[in-house]
Amino acid sequence: MRQSPHLSDEHLSLFFTKFQLDVEAGLGSESGRLSPWGEIEEESLSPQIMLQWSDDGGHTWSEEHWVSAGQLGRYKHRAIWWRLGRGRNRTWRVVVTEPIAWRFIDAFVDAMRGTA
Repeated sequence: MRQSPHLSDEHLSLFFTKFQLDVEAGLGSESGRLSPWGEIEEESLSPQIMLQWSDDGGHTWSEEHWVSAGQLGRYKHRAIWWRLGRGRNRTWRVVVTEPIAWRFIDAFVDAMRGTA
Protein backbone atom coordinates (compact mmCIF):
# COMPACT_ATOMS: atom_id res chain seq x y z
CA MET A 1 0.00 0.00 0.00
CA ARG A 2 1.17 3.51 -0.85
CA GLN A 3 -0.52 6.76 0.14
CA SER A 4 0.04 10.28 -1.17
CA PRO A 5 0.25 13.55 0.73
CA HIS A 6 -2.76 15.87 0.53
CA LEU A 7 -3.41 17.55 -2.81
CA SER A 8 -5.14 20.92 -2.71
CA ASP A 9 -5.18 24.30 -4.44
CA GLU A 10 -5.98 27.05 -1.94
CA HIS A 11 -9.01 25.03 -0.79
CA LEU A 12 -10.77 25.49 -4.13
CA SER A 13 -12.66 22.58 -5.63
CA LEU A 14 -10.63 20.42 -7.99
CA PHE A 15 -12.27 18.23 -10.61
CA PHE A 16 -10.16 15.11 -11.08
CA THR A 17 -10.38 13.69 -14.59
CA LYS A 18 -7.52 11.18 -14.59
CA PHE A 19 -5.09 9.38 -12.28
CA GLN A 20 -2.24 7.45 -13.88
CA LEU A 21 0.11 5.27 -11.88
CA ASP A 22 3.44 4.86 -13.63
CA VAL A 23 4.38 1.32 -12.65
CA GLU A 24 6.64 -1.24 -14.26
CA ALA A 25 4.00 -3.21 -16.15
CA GLY A 26 4.02 -6.74 -17.50
CA LEU A 27 5.34 -8.42 -14.38
CA GLY A 28 2.35 -10.75 -13.92
CA SER A 29 2.83 -14.31 -12.77
CA GLU A 30 2.10 -17.55 -14.60
CA SER A 31 0.06 -20.42 -13.29
CA GLY A 32 -0.78 -23.75 -14.79
CA ARG A 33 -4.34 -24.85 -15.50
CA LEU A 34 -5.81 -27.88 -17.20
CA SER A 35 -7.31 -27.68 -20.67
CA PRO A 36 -10.54 -29.56 -21.45
CA TRP A 37 -8.28 -32.33 -22.83
CA GLY A 38 -6.30 -32.69 -19.60
CA GLU A 39 -3.20 -30.87 -20.83
CA ILE A 40 -1.52 -28.21 -18.71
CA GLU A 41 -1.81 -24.76 -20.25
CA GLU A 42 0.15 -21.75 -19.09
CA GLU A 43 -1.99 -18.78 -18.24
CA SER A 44 -0.65 -15.34 -17.54
CA LEU A 45 -2.39 -13.74 -14.58
CA SER A 46 -2.87 -10.00 -14.49
CA PRO A 47 -1.93 -8.33 -11.19
CA GLN A 48 -4.50 -5.79 -10.04
CA ILE A 49 -4.10 -2.29 -8.61
CA MET A 50 -6.76 -0.69 -6.43
CA LEU A 51 -7.20 3.08 -6.06
CA GLN A 52 -9.10 4.88 -3.32
CA TRP A 53 -9.21 8.51 -2.27
CA SER A 54 -10.13 10.51 0.79
CA ASP A 55 -11.39 14.09 0.88
CA ASP A 56 -11.36 14.40 4.68
CA GLY A 57 -7.76 13.80 5.72
CA GLY A 58 -7.90 10.01 5.53
CA HIS A 59 -10.81 9.49 7.92
CA THR A 60 -13.06 7.94 5.27
CA TRP A 61 -12.23 6.47 1.87
CA SER A 62 -14.01 6.09 -1.46
CA GLU A 63 -15.09 2.73 -2.76
CA GLU A 64 -12.44 0.56 -4.41
CA HIS A 65 -11.57 1.17 -8.06
CA TRP A 66 -9.60 -1.70 -9.67
CA VAL A 67 -7.51 -1.79 -12.87
CA SER A 68 -5.06 -4.28 -14.35
CA ALA A 69 -1.30 -3.80 -14.06
CA GLY A 70 -0.74 -5.78 -17.26
CA GLN A 71 -0.31 -9.46 -17.94
CA LEU A 72 3.13 -11.05 -18.01
CA GLY A 73 5.11 -9.61 -20.94
CA ARG A 74 2.74 -6.71 -21.68
CA TYR A 75 5.27 -4.03 -20.82
CA LYS A 76 3.42 -1.12 -22.44
CA HIS A 77 0.28 -1.48 -20.32
CA ARG A 78 -0.78 1.66 -18.41
CA ALA A 79 -2.73 1.80 -15.14
CA ILE A 80 -5.23 4.64 -15.59
CA TRP A 81 -8.41 5.62 -13.73
CA TRP A 82 -10.87 8.14 -15.22
CA ARG A 83 -13.65 10.46 -13.91
CA LEU A 84 -12.63 10.68 -10.27
CA GLY A 85 -15.00 13.32 -8.98
CA ARG A 86 -14.44 16.56 -7.09
CA GLY A 87 -12.60 17.38 -3.90
CA ARG A 88 -10.83 20.20 -2.05
CA ASN A 89 -8.18 18.34 -0.07
CA ARG A 90 -7.59 14.91 -1.61
CA THR A 91 -5.36 12.04 -0.53
CA TRP A 92 -4.77 9.05 -2.83
CA ARG A 93 -4.16 5.44 -1.76
CA VAL A 94 -2.98 2.56 -3.96
CA VAL A 95 -3.06 -1.14 -2.98
CA VAL A 96 -1.69 -4.06 -5.05
CA THR A 97 -2.60 -7.76 -5.07
CA GLU A 98 0.23 -9.96 -6.30
CA PRO A 99 3.45 -10.79 -4.42
CA ILE A 100 5.69 -9.67 -7.30
CA ALA A 101 8.49 -7.10 -7.44
CA TRP A 102 6.34 -3.96 -7.75
CA ARG A 103 8.16 -0.89 -9.01
CA PHE A 104 6.22 2.35 -8.65
CA ILE A 105 7.85 5.07 -10.72
CA ASP A 106 5.49 8.03 -10.51
CA ALA A 107 1.85 9.08 -10.35
CA PHE A 108 0.11 11.75 -12.43
CA VAL A 109 -3.18 13.51 -11.74
CA ASP A 110 -5.14 15.61 -14.22
CA ALA A 111 -7.31 18.12 -12.37
CA MET A 112 -9.23 21.23 -13.32
CA ARG A 113 -9.62 24.11 -10.89
CA GLY A 114 -13.16 24.90 -9.82
CA THR A 115 -14.61 27.57 -7.56
CA ALA A 116 -14.74 28.02 -3.83
